[in-house]
Formats: sequence, C-alpha cells, structure tokens
Amino acid sequence: MEIPVSIDAAKQALTRYMMLNGNTLPEHTQNHVIEAMAEPSPVDMLVRSMEALYAAKGDLNPAGLTIVGQLAGFIVPNGWHGINQDNRGTRIVRAMRRELGEPAPEGTEWAEAETDPEPQARYGEPAQAPAPAPVT
Repeated sequence: MEIPVSIDAAKQALTRYMMLNGNTLPEHTQNHVIEAMAEPSPVDMLVRSMEALYAAKGDLNPAGLTIVGQLAGFIVPNGWHGINQDNRGTRIVRAMRRELGEPAPEGTEWAEAETDPEPQARYGEPAQAPAPAPVT
C-alpha cells in the first residue's frame, strides 16, 4: 500500500476511489463521504472521509480497504483531528494491511481484529425510523 505524499495526491486517490467504487458502498456511507468531500478544508475532507469509510470497513472491497489505509497513513504524520490519540491512525493502517492480507513486518504479527479502533459512532448505520402506525 502506497501512502500519498501530498494533500493533492490524497485527494486524487479518494476521488478516484469514489468514482470507481462509490456505488459499492452502503448509501449512508456514500452520503457521509460525499458530504466530507464537499468540505472546504482538505484536512477535514480527508479525515472525515477516512473515518466514514473506516466505519464501513466490513462492507469495503480491497480498493476500499486500501484507500482507508492510505488516507490514515497520510493523516498520521500530520496528527490531524487527534488521529494519534491511542495510536488510532497507525492501528487503522495496520488493520487495513492485515485485512488486505499483507504480511506483518518481519518478526511481528498483526494485532487481532478485536483490538482494532472502534469506528466513530457518527458514521455508523443510521437509526431505523419507526414503522408507521397502521391506519384503522
């Protein structure tokens, strides 16, 4: 997995992913990423998009796992939006590499999936609306 080297490269990778794979995402995830991509701040755009996609990691194809890892890998050295708290960003990158089947660094093993960072709740599935009451 190659980590983007600039904000422009990260934005281009995300745009390319959404153009080619956006239709494979659950609707609520598509909406979160589309909203994030409209952010005027590229930092907010990249962090929010990565978090929204990470929250849907179980629904992502290999390209989706890759873009999450790439974006997290780019965000970590910059420390944006608290990504380094509890080593969250690095743990996300490692989780994506594990899920993609990449070998762990020599002499180490990937952490178990149960130890992966929790997705941010605001990007989870939307609450189900209550069923309308029957008309009598």
